[in-house]
Amino acid sequence: MPRTYEAPPSENTGCKQGLYIHIPFCKQRCIYCDFYSTTCGEAEKAAFAEALCAELVSRKEEAEGRQLTTIYLGGGTPSQLSGEALTRIFSTIHSAYTIDPDAEITIEANPDDISKDFIAVLQSTGVNRVSLGIQTFNEDLLKILHRRHNASQARNAVLTLHEAGFVNLSIDLIYGLPGQSLDTWRHDIDTALRLPIKHLSAYALTYEDGTQLTRLRDIGKLKEAGEETYRSSFYLLKELAEAAGFEHYEISNFARSGWRSRHNSSYWDGSPYIGCGPGAHSFDAKRTRRENRADLCAYLNTPGAPAFREEHLSQNESRNEFVFTALRTNVGVNLELLSRQFGAAALSELLNAATPYLRLKELEERDGHLRLTPAGLFLSDMIMRDLMTV
Repeated sequence: MPRTYEAPPSENTGCKQGLYIHIPFCKQRCIYCDFYSTTCGEAEKAAFAEALCAELVSRKEEAEGRQLTTIYLGGGTPSQLSGEALTRIFSTIHSAYTIDPDAEITIEANPDDISKDFIAVLQSTGVNRVSLGIQTFNEDLLKILHRRHNASQARNAVLTLHEAGFVNLSIDLIYGLPGQSLDTWRHDIDTALRLPIKHLSAYALTYEDGTQLTRLRDIGKLKEAGEETYRSSFYLLKELAEAAGFEHYEISNFARSGWRSRHNSSYWDGSPYIGCGPGAHSFDAKRTRRENRADLCAYLNTPGAPAFREEHLSQNESRNEFVFTALRTNVGVNLELLSRQFGAAALSELLNAATPYLRLKELEERDGHLRLTPAGLFLSDMIMRDLMTV
């Protein structure tokens, strides 16, 4: 069983170091996606692997002598890379960085990319966690979303990976889809929970600017679900997942005991992580964030030295991130730590802003932590906004 992170956010980040790699390729675009990706050919993918390896080497000093405790290949669709490219990337990581023997190493994949050859590559490179982008098991909804797989492929991908020895399996689902009834959503949840998975991520469908989904809604081809549908879907998910033994440890994430996503937890607990690839983000666990330019052509033209911009957080911005990320978890905000890092005035200000929600029992203060209650979870965006300082 992998080592898990159970400490409250931001309390034990000194020995942790994450590495995120953004793979910007998809076979086709899903209608809801606004992540940076492109549908290029094999030549561009090979050139990307070369440029990525150059960046990995050029930035190894940012690990500051720490071991990598998590590695995460996201996208895009990492499973669209060839076995040769993946092998080269992992070989570079192993040669340039020191990796914790118990590191969590995750790759995102599409169900229809799971094959014996792909599994063999994963096993040879040390990948020990696979996150499958399933989204729904409903055939009609998969077609609406422009997903490449069907429901049978989704189920079989999980089973095939499990039979090959992958124990740490996660799947993604989406609720609030156009035309998705509560019964259809219940079927998705039930199907997921019957599979041999350790982790489930479920997200409310969002209509992002510039996506095909938003354009179809705006011209009346698709109808956005109402707030009550989102609310009912969220609480049905929480009810069924927890009844099946999954811990609701973060707003959108559920895990069996001991199987939380350690990499994603690093985003919520303020740990440092290096982000490589076009559009990837990094954080030094202090006050500096970095974002690589989301441009594949530019990335290929400057291997090892991608264009990027840095953001240096102010005291208020750091405090806001501390509160925002901690509230996403079931641990909540450590009030003593907040006061120690940002001062007694920051603690007083937070508690004053939280008072209306404490009275409504949408927030609770317990064991030295401020956390969302089940009633406040669905209202988290509004509550967090009201707790921010300017």
